[in-house]
Amino acid sequence: MSGGGAATPRRTRALREHPFDAACCVLCRYEMRVDPATKAMEGCVKGTPADWRKATFVKPLSPVETMLFGSGGGTEWKFEYDGGSFGVQFKADGYNHFNCPSYPEHSHYTLDTHNAPGNMMEIDWGKFGT
Repeated sequence: MSGGGAATPRRTRALREHPFDAACCVLCRYEMRVDPATKAMEGCVKGTPADWRKATFVKPLSPVETMLFGSGGGTEWKFEYDGGSFGVQFKADGYNHFNCPSYPEHSHYTLDTHNAPGNMMEIDWGKFGT
């Protein structure tokens, strides 16, 4: 297998000046200021400062996550078997969607990066099995 053809990641844009040198980005309906030094984010529901949010950096992506997420949107792979091959996509969409145009089914993947060796994946491929 080989990865490639990653989707374009969502773009962020600066909104306004803030107390630290960091990018301010829009995530769905939230305005979050990012502090690169601490990797922390804080902000609010867009236009509602009283409805605040905070996020702290937990851990870097594992090598397996980095490989599957590509530049941010996910990656495309070729699955091979005795009878041929077909393309699949691992989406980095917050839901871990697994997509296969040749065998469509609402599917998800799960990574186990916490237990040794940290490179196990399970695909729940709906009617095609796990």
